[in-house]
Amino acid sequence: MRIAVCDNRIDALHNTGNILQCVCRRKKISAYIKLFSSTQGLLDMFDNDEYSFDFVLLYIGMKNPSSAECARCMRKLNSSFKLVFITSCETDIYDLFKYQISSVIPEIMPEEYMISEFERILEDINSKNEKYLSFAIKETPNTFAERKIPVSDIVYFTVSERIIYLRTARNQYTLKQRNFMELKNLMANYNFVEISRSCMVNIEYVRFIEENKLVLDNGIVLKISRRQIKNVSDAFSDAYDMGAFRKRA
Repeated sequence: MRIAVCDNRIDALHNTGNILQCVCRRKKISAYIKLFSSTQGLLDMFDNDEYSFDFVLLYIGMKNPSSAECARCMRKLNSSFKLVFITSCETDIYDLFKYQISSVIPEIMPEEYMISEFERILEDINSKNEKYLSFAIKETPNTFAERKIPVSDIVYFTVSERIIYLRTARNQYTLKQRNFMELKNLMANYNFVEISRSCMVNIEYVRFIEENKLVLDNGIVLKISRRQIKNVSDAFSDAYDMGAFRKRA
């Protein structure tokens, strides 16, 4: 699990980080905790990788950009992570709920309250029923890191020279996995259809099929191999009949 704490009060930042480490250790949760003293640093990570964190703790008093603006920008990139505000002012909280917050932790509450909220949220992340899959994603030329990605965010996979790429609506990621056939078998359970030997697509993102190509919601055109045309057409028709498509913008 990947957790971010953002607070410009350095003592409070490290104290929150230490409490989280203790909670994760006690709950036997393997966690990477990253501390930020500025909202811009946090946003830069989200901008580079919208799946940077599963859980974000954000102090309400941040500036340049403000905590509210930071939350708004993060939510535009990722709607699935848990967001908690730490606040010292009760009047701050009423405009925060539009950012899909999981909790607001007032500083005046005893530390035990913070610990209990952390435990509740961490357990909720671990037991979440929404369909997530973990992938080892390339971070640098020589390192990979595990990311939990909602299946509904994945548009398609491609493979080229034994390197597998995962495409979301916003980014492309290089995977550590090398066996494309195993991935095909896994994703067949999640409304993905093979359109060629090197590509499989989330059928929910298909806008229409025309002869030997399909057009995605974002306008991308992908070629369907001749041997897969019937399978793709059948999968598209079945998904349409079952109402599996996302709401169109």
